Amino acid sequence: PEMATSFGLWPAIGYYFMYKSGLLNFKKRFAQDALQIPESFGVSRVVTHSFIDQAHERGLRVQVWTINNEDDMRRLYEMGVDAVMSDHPVLLKKVAMEFFG
Repeated sequence: PEMATSFGLWPAIGYYFMYKSGLLNFKKRFAQDALQIPESFGVSRVVTHSFIDQAHERGLRVQVWTINNEDDMRRLYEMGVDAVMSDHPVLLKKVAMEFFG
């Protein structure tokens, strides 16, 4: 029971559409612990301040993948994401240490 869980692909897409349509206001809790998502789905930007805030209000962590640019990593951490996944772990560690010591 202590193991963290994440939304699968279709539940994550469903969560995003609930967020975009305003239906998320009717659901306060989810069985999962984290949204592991790309910054964008096609042309739709997923990760915004509002998206992060609403996920956090529901006890969800927002973990964004796959971010390989240092400036993008910083921007996302400044927005309040909980984690970034990258193909460049040394760069990610450098940036994450600035935010999390």
